[in-house]
Amino acid sequence: MDLDNNRKLITTALDAVGSGDRRALQTVYRLTATKLFAVCLRILGERGEAEDVLQEVYMTVWRKAAAFDPAFCSPMTWLIAIARNRAIDHLRAHGQNRTRSRRRSSSRTTSRPPTWPCKARRSGHSCNAASTA
Repeated sequence: MDLDNNRKLITTALDAVGSGDRRALQTVYRLTATKLFAVCLRILGERGEAEDVLQEVYMTVWRKAAAFDPAFCSPMTWLIAIARNRAIDHLRAHGQNRTRSRRRSSSRTTSRPPTWPCKARRSGHSCNAASTA
């Protein structure tokens, strides 16, 4: 399927979603889920969180599809912006716990230099940043 046809299908489906057509939402999902999941996963880094955020993305699409204007932007641009913003919102809401746990774990290990992977590790030796410099 070429890009223009795909774009037209998504645009038509979003228009129908704006009118409350559930099958059209399935079409939008089928045509866009892989790309939008990749956006969420790239930002969040964890598959489970990306799946949760992706569900929120399609709930947002269901509620706001009537506001989509193809004269303003492409359907994928609009959908990717929603996915990106939802993922960033999720990081902001849940990221404080991640940051705190990273700080706690890093404060315990700051007395040692980081260990870097190297060929010597395969033979049982460790290689750290201080000894490679």
